[in-house]
Amino acid sequence: MKMTTRYPVALATSIALVAWATASVAAPRDEVLEVLEQVMSSGGGLNVWANDGDGLPLEEGTPIAFHFESKDDVHLTAMYLDADGNLLLLYPAPTGTALQGGKQLDLMVGEATTPYGQESLFVVASEQPITREALGISSTDEYARVGHDEAVAVAKSLRDIVASGGGVGPSSARVDLHIVPGKATGQGYTRGGIIQYFTEATRSLHRPKLALDINFESGSSDLKDDVRGDLDVVGTALSDDRLSDKRFMLVGHTDHVGDADYNQVLSETRAKSARQYLIDKYGIDPNRIQFKGLGESQPMMEGSDSTSMRRNRRVELELIP
Repeated sequence: MKMTTRYPVALATSIALVAWATASVAAPRDEVLEVLEQVMSSGGGLNVWANDGDGLPLEEGTPIAFHFESKDDVHLTAMYLDADGNLLLLYPAPTGTALQGGKQLDLMVGEATTPYGQESLFVVASEQPITREALGISSTDEYARVGHDEAVAVAKSLRDIVASGGGVGPSSARVDLHIVPGKATGQGYTRGGIIQYFTEATRSLHRPKLALDINFESGSSDLKDDVRGDLDVVGTALSDDRLSDKRFMLVGHTDHVGDADYNQVLSETRAKSARQYLIDKYGIDPNRIQFKGLGESQPMMEGSDSTSMRRNRRVELELIP
């Protein structure tokens, strides 16, 4: 007998769902990873796997499902560590998550997306429930997001709970995923798709941030006709009443040509140019749109081929909570 939980992800055509805050990614992830690895133990009758369990790299856009089985009745705690060192608490749900022995629980979590690289699911099955409060998490969202600044503390709370015993009696499991770029579709996003994406409740491994297909020539922040056309789609969406109470951040990026300081300034200029265009043409309140640049620090694709370089010269639109 199966129990299945499904969380649909609202995506407009060719809008890539991207993870959050990827600056200085290596150290924070390694620190969280080191703590969570201390929680893992062998045995215990817990079995966890992703998709078909083949362990192959997952292309961007591939649906991801996690599957849980236990020989005994247990309570689940599941933390997803992304490639940037951020945590997403999948279980327990706000009211707790129990898994009956001999039954399978399936969790659909959306599609594989950026950031590319290794991501890991850490699962603890315990005789007694481990609450969100005990982990230091106050969020009542279905998925509780924890930025990398807090992730170490949450991981240490789980480690300490498990180490203290007290009737918890845990078994554990780890599943590693490796996310790789998918094939570009060449299709565009729509005004309706952007509105739907930012207004419908989504439950996904990553927070609302759109990798807009707004690209620039190398070394340039000029808004050419095709770039203006893409921004027109964004402008009409942001002008809609359904998004009138929401604030956004335009984030500029560059390829790796040139030195880091030059690219930092260029990325800021690109985001600023896009912001000013939206303000001037669509009368959007400047207080609703902020901008920043991240230089070459967060490539969408690795490599020096023309496709990778073009996709890295981009502007992203991120919802400000």
